[in-house]
Amino acid sequence: QSSLKQRAGRAGRVRAGKCYHLIISPLLSELEMEPVPEMLTIPLDTVSLRARVALEAANGRATLAVAGTGTTQSILGDCLSPPPSASCKLADDQLLSAGAITAAACATSSEGGMALTRHGRILANTPLSLAHASALVGSHRFGCRVFDDMALLLSALNSTDGQQQRKWVTLDAKVKKST
Repeated sequence: QSSLKQRAGRAGRVRAGKCYHLIISPLLSELEMEPVPEMLTIPLDTVSLRARVALEAANGRATLAVAGTGTTQSILGDCLSPPPSASCKLADDQLLSAGAITAAACATSSEGGMALTRHGRILANTPLSLAHASALVGSHRFGCRVFDDMALLLSALNSTDGQQQRKWVTLDAKVKKST
């Protein structure tokens, strides 16, 4: 509801105009007054991985463990709406199992740290979730054909347009018939 009010305020503030919201009353009453911050609703593995790469670049490639900011909780804990510690722990576990980070002894902190790996930097530079990036990078090991199929599959899965997804499925079916 707050974003609807904001849009209505902008219409009269920028220049003369009206704002119409096409929404039925029962749905309007179901909307929350303030939206839940995205940080509290999304998986944190990809967010944490990209934040680690950004921190590493800002620190001149100094390891995060040495900087004392190795865990997801310590990286994202100062956000306006910090994520729950259970979500941070899950993100660390997922990054460890994907090989994106490695547990490192931290000389400046008693809690230890998580050092970013080369594999983690590669995963962070893809516009995909951690799971999809791991699948794509992992498929490269099995050769060109497997990589091509995985890239096609992930393109279809990450498409937000349903019509585009149908095109990819149709294209894939045609490719499989010809081989």
